Amino acid sequence: MPLLLVISVALAVEPVVEPLVEAAVEAPADTVERPQNALMVNPVGPALALVVNALDLGESFLRVWALDFNLRGHHQFNDRLGLTAQVDLTSGEFLVQATHLGFRVGPRIALGKRGLADWAFSPFLLVGFTDVRAGEYRLASWGDLGMGFEVGRTFVWKEFAIELGTGFYSTVPVGYSAHSPSFEGTEAPQALPNVMPLLNASVGHAF
Repeated sequence: MPLLLVISVALAVEPVVEPLVEAAVEAPADTVERPQNALMVNPVGPALALVVNALDLGESFLRVWALDFNLRGHHQFNDRLGLTAQVDLTSGEFLVQATHLGFRVGPRIALGKRGLADWAFSPFLLVGFTDVRAGEYRLASWGDLGMGFEVGRTFVWKEFAIELGTGFYSTVPVGYSAHSPSFEGTEAPQALPNVMPLLNASVGHAF
């Protein structure tokens, strides 16, 4: 369902956006130097984290807060093949504080051979590290390994870029360590279901 929704939105927006992009470019389309790189952030996660913090959901003895930051980079080697890398930092606290740092990388395949401003298919591998604490006391930590894919559309206006995408990914925990006696005999939590959807709505700088 998320995949169909994002694709439907992108298809609906494309006929409106493409004429605006062409009108913004003075030179003929075949002589325009297309951007080969982009740095982008997805503001949805940080916005939700700010809302959680602003609501002040916790009592004085029970703190509730969230943090989310992500940075994505694209580089196109040619009109067809590129590379995408992304860093994610997520942290939240409710009874305990859990912090996750993740990194994913994979090829970016422009389906219409139009480089950065195109529909793209991006399979990726990901690695991550999760740390769980209670105040200053470290409780447990583990690594994450996984893979997934994303399908999306990137729109570029000179140096400004917007990207809509969706896909699926799956991870498995590795190297679980219990640092507190109370966590001995426990295991890293696994996502249910094992295959999770992802949504991307990013803005950024194309160059």
